[in-house]
Amino acid sequence: MAILASSNARAQQAAGESDMLEEIVVTARQRSENLQDTPFSMVAVTGDKLQAQNVVSTMDLDNKVPGLVLRADNTRPQPFIGIRGVGDISRNPGIDNRTGMYLDGAPLGRSSSINYPIFDIESVEVLRGPQGTLFGNNSLTGVIAIQSQKPSFQDSSRTTVSTGERNLFAGSGYVNKAVTDDLAVRLTAAGRSQDGYYKNAYDGSTAGGGTNYAGRVQVRYVPTPDTTIDFSADGVRAKDEILLGVGKFSTGPMAGMADYTFNANTKPFRDRTIWGLGLNVEQTLPEDFVLTSISSYRRSRDSFNYDGDGSPAAMINVGFRYADWALSQELRIASPKNPLYDYVVGAFYYHQNPSEVQTVRFGPDYPVVPVRGSIIGGTGVVATDQAALFAHGTLRPTEWLALDAGLRYQRTTKSADKVQDNTAILLGYPPLKAHFGLSDPTLNPMASVTVKPTSDISIYALYSTGDRAGGFNMDVVKTLSGATFDAESVVNYEAGVKTELFGRRLRLNLAAYRQRFKDFQQAQNIIDPNPPAGTLPTVINVITNAARVRSQGIEADFDASLLPGLRLSGGVGFNHAYFKSFPDGGGPGVDYTGSPLVEAPRFQGSLALDYRHQVTEDFDGRISLTATNRSKVYSQPGSTVAPFNDGRYLQDGYTSVGMRLALERRDEGLELALWVRNLTDERHADGASPVAAGYLFKGLNEPRTIGVDLTLRL
Repeated sequence: MAILASSNARAQQAAGESDMLEEIVVTARQRSENLQDTPFSMVAVTGDKLQAQNVVSTMDLDNKVPGLVLRADNTRPQPFIGIRGVGDISRNPGIDNRTGMYLDGAPLGRSSSINYPIFDIESVEVLRGPQGTLFGNNSLTGVIAIQSQKPSFQDSSRTTVSTGERNLFAGSGYVNKAVTDDLAVRLTAAGRSQDGYYKNAYDGSTAGGGTNYAGRVQVRYVPTPDTTIDFSADGVRAKDEILLGVGKFSTGPMAGMADYTFNANTKPFRDRTIWGLGLNVEQTLPEDFVLTSISSYRRSRDSFNYDGDGSPAAMINVGFRYADWALSQELRIASPKNPLYDYVVGAFYYHQNPSEVQTVRFGPDYPVVPVRGSIIGGTGVVATDQAALFAHGTLRPTEWLALDAGLRYQRTTKSADKVQDNTAILLGYPPLKAHFGLSDPTLNPMASVTVKPTSDISIYALYSTGDRAGGFNMDVVKTLSGATFDAESVVNYEAGVKTELFGRRLRLNLAAYRQRFKDFQQAQNIIDPNPPAGTLPTVINVITNAARVRSQGIEADFDASLLPGLRLSGGVGFNHAYFKSFPDGGGPGVDYTGSPLVEAPRFQGSLALDYRHQVTEDFDGRISLTATNRSKVYSQPGSTVAPFNDGRYLQDGYTSVGMRLALERRDEGLELALWVRNLTDERHADGASPVAAGYLFKGLNEPRTIGVDLTLRL
């Protein structure tokens, strides 16, 4: 997949002046450079293409970039994020993300912040593989870097209003104002509300919809030509009707429910608040060295509640409350780029303080009378500090050869407190109070070689590494014996070729990789195999270390200019991510060795067709078609092993098609667009999970949705 042209290039293509692909400029290595010069696999998507593909949140990027998996939190405790078949959920405050998501250079936060609205965005860059020597956190599997549109010194504004099926109403826009010659302000806002697509037979309510609002204030101050200061404040408020504990149950009394129907006495919901402050300073020093400072402070709160038995009976109700605050500081110096060498050195500090409160309430209809009124409850708080030094440099002894090397040293310390109350002794959950601590130092090198046999072809080979600190299971447990887990490490081998062919009308990039993980941290939900006599089984969360994991495959991205105004882009990825060794992964004697990783499709593919044509003197017509395909995946590890996990955790493979038809004024002042999500009304299992009572359910994807956008630009 590749990005579309800039506004000027789009106008030239529409007029037939050029059908060459534009150069893609990225900042993955902390300096502006051509995408084709980066010695690793990455994809860049502009805001224009995000709009053409009707991307309104980060979750909509799922499958649009091969190798990238972003599974929404509708049927999960929190969003899943992964690259190359390896990902996770950092719902539990004792475990961290493998994949980093950044907003304007600063870490966006944990899983509760991953589902972030896409509005007024300049670009999204997806870097595959470990990135410890390039980005602040030591990201094991890759990075998603979001760049917002910055204030400019030319006044402008945009307003978009959308309406559609299931009472969809949405709007977004910005106002950019140059206050003085050296001070500019940009105000951005977005909101969205829509009814759900699941019907609750109990009270006629819906699930699967929700309402969210987001805003951003940015100020750019340029006191001298060598100094740029950017301040930002952003926030998100979202209340969603989640699908946890609803859908087509694989076991239990509701197994025969019709599609998009459930029957529960508790209305499932999620309530999130996210906000942050950022301060970025870039100072050009003597000899053209550049000093960059990135400071951020972020907070999030997330609570959700669902019916743990998924029935009209008042048996089990589950609730979680999360809170997190984090601050980060990155300071780096980039040398001037010259034909022979350049480098970046820096330091990074990150503190986060996530916490959770977990409650499972047993109601008056619970079948075991002594348990009625009991609560399984607990709290967990973790304080994490990361301090790192990193360096990355490139040496070019000749025009056709480049040598890259990098090194990162990091020390992570964690301190955690866990409390478990005494109200659920009858269910086998004893009162507990414990304090944990750890200190993990790591050293991660990387190296690559790039050969350019011609100016349009680059061939590279890459070696990179990464580490993730150990941690603690802060969920309710039956014993402290398995409450801690060890650090995890990865070694990545990658080779690729990047090409621009046929007079820069075809861009084709290929990569092959093999990643070896050691002491892989695996979180999973297991139905308690030994519930107290007469009680229903409950779902327990465990985090263990799998001895070894492998992820290997190939990926290809392409962008082709077929005719002036006609672009075809896309990509494919073949991946095999599996447990190389995981004895006792499902409990004593249950071997998960050979089983696929969670949410790890063997195949992903995307195809985007974009055609712009002048229909009148003042208006262009534009059609955008997007198709994505993903093979089947499992929501829990050990999918081939009974009785813990089996095909009931299978999520279907599928093909999804989207379309957008637009009529645009050539001066970009007015646009009217008709869009369709899930054009073929494809239906498939989109989430599979056990609920608190031990029943298994599968949620279905969102059905076809049609809407209209009206945009006015000034």
